[in-house]
Amino acid sequence: MNRDNSIFYNVQPEVRETNTKVAISNHPVPYYLQEMHTLDGMKVTIRLITCNDKNQLREFHAHLSEETRYLRYQYFKGDLTESDLDTFCHVDYFNALGLVAEAEKDGQKNIIGVGRYVRLNDPQIAEMAFVVQDSEQRKGIGTQLLRHLSILAWERGIRYFIGELLRENGRMINILRKSDPEMNQLTEGSGCTITLNVEDAKENTPAAWNASTCFIKPPV
Repeated sequence: MNRDNSIFYNVQPEVRETNTKVAISNHPVPYYLQEMHTLDGMKVTIRLITCNDKNQLREFHAHLSEETRYLRYQYFKGDLTESDLDTFCHVDYFNALGLVAEAEKDGQKNIIGVGRYVRLNDPQIAEMAFVVQDSEQRKGIGTQLLRHLSILAWERGIRYFIGELLRENGRMINILRKSDPEMNQLTEGSGCTITLNVEDAKENTPAAWNASTCFIKPPV
């Protein structure tokens, strides 16, 4: 595949502004559902985040360890504020989109992972991030969030993901590099900026752990 490597060396600070000039899609809010099982048999559903997920998301964040919060936000993030919850849950599914990984325990569905992107000033570039509950890490959930985030981003014209990570976040860096072996990583101090090719992430990231069913259709 031919790649324009110039994109990897020209992500300037001003491009990180959220792009508010790109027209919001006129299509109905999509219904996107992926059901699968991890290798240890846990059933996981990946779906689009909604405005009804605020309480679940608050609980999810509250149960993240301080270390996981620090790796995700690059500072010791306290409880999510109402403004945070609005930002994460009220999205247009075009310029900003979020996915949740959900599992059922004792008859109760709980969020165990979250992934999201926000389109930047260049409409082909979006900032991306995801995080998984401590107890559910190393099960491939982050990999699947990246895969489906990439599928949805590609359909919406996004060609590159960028992300700000701490150098010590080796697990996340490895997940990203496996999805795009040519991923660019610019390191400065304790942090690094990665640039990921969305098409490669979409194609290279392994599919579901086990037999799964994927539905993509408009809401009833």
